[in-house]
Order: sequence, then structure tokens, then C-alpha cells
Amino acid sequence: MTNVLTLSQKLEFLWKDVLSVVKEGVEAGGYPKAILDNFKPLTRRQVQGFISEAKRSPNCETCESNCCARLEGKILLTLKDVARLVDAGLADSIVGTYKGFSAILDQYLLERNPDVFSAVNVMMNEKMNETSYMPSLQKVDKLCVFLDEANRCRAYKVRPEACRRYPFDFDFHSHWITWDPACPSTQSLTEDQQSPIVSAILASENERLRDIALIMLDRDALKQIGFGDYL
Repeated sequence: MTNVLTLSQKLEFLWKDVLSVVKEGVEAGGYPKAILDNFKPLTRRQVQGFISEAKRSPNCETCESNCCARLEGKILLTLKDVARLVDAGLADSIVGTYKGFSAILDQYLLERNPDVFSAVNVMMNEKMNETSYMPSLQKVDKLCVFLDEANRCRAYKVRPEACRRYPFDFDFHSHWITWDPACPSTQSLTEDQQSPIVSAILASENERLRDIALIMLDRDALKQIGFGDYL
């Protein structure tokens, strides 16, 4: 019996060699070598720590704030998010594609601009609610398609990265871990709790770098493994 790789597993294989993909793409396109600096993985040493407001611990199990039902805007999806949902048979919950994002990256290559990430991050914030920019989770009556009548997630095991790290986030420019003030928790974050959060944020940010690298320089490989509908 032949084992069939999932989309998530195929993506992992592409990710493992992503730096080679970047180097080959930069050399083949004659792009400035300074672009390579954008794709160096973040390290724990580069994380400045938690801003004072982020030194809190969410207590979602007992909280009645229902943040998932209250928060507005799109839940943008990474390549790994898309792969998880497709593998779980939930592709119908995905709306939009990476075409808008791809166009921005193409413009950087056209201009030979090595400063890829600073403006890309600004644009990501400006275009967060544009479905044509990046795939997002479907919403029904302004609510996430996965919320049940009790505002609990029906797809918790395959929930997107944005949901996994909420209410924490990461400022890519300052390298501080931030906090969404919409979360009302006042419970203090202990030293023991901080380390796994930093690890998760680092993993998430480095996955984002690999996403940008592949969408920017090896879209054909993504199409070949099964992302064609989203590119």
C-alpha cells in the first residue's frame, strides 16, 4: 500500500530546503544579494521580550468575553493554515487567494528592492480585510464559520496560526511580543509561561518568512504540491 503525503507534509519538505530556493532564485533573477538577509531565520536572542501590557496570561477556559465572536476583520491564512484545513477536508472554509500578496512581492523583484519586509508588513496591515490579498477563513453573518452556538471552535485542532497565538502577536520591526488589548485578562504571565510563548512566536514568524520566500521565488513548486487553487 502506497502512503500518500498530506499537503502539510509536502509543504514541510519544501520548507526544509527554502534557503536553497531563495539563493537559487536570487542568483537566477540577478536580484540584489541583500534580499537574502530578509530570509535569515529569527533567533530567540533577537526577541526583545514582552511589552509590559503583554505580560498577562489569557484564561480562555473560564473567560466569558467571547473574543472569537467579538473580533472583527479577516482571519488571514498562512500556507500551513491552508494545508491543515485542506488535509482536514475543510477547504470550503477558505476564501480568497495569495494573488494580491504575490503581486506585491513581484513588484519588489521588478524594482530589485532588497528591503522586502518593511513595506510588505505595512501593506499587510493596510490590506488585512481584502480577501483578494491573502486567503482567509469564511465568515457567516460576520462570525467565523467554525464558531458553534456556544461560540466554541468546531475546528480547534486545525485552527489558524492567528488564532493559536492570540492574544499575543509579534512586532516584526521592534521584535517585541505584543498583546491585543481586546483581551480582558488581568492574570499575570509567569516566567515559566513565557518561554513556550516565545518559542511558538518564533516558530510562527519563521514559517511566515518561509511562506514569503516560496510565494516570492518558487510559486511553481507550490502549485505542483497542491496550492494551485490559492495562487
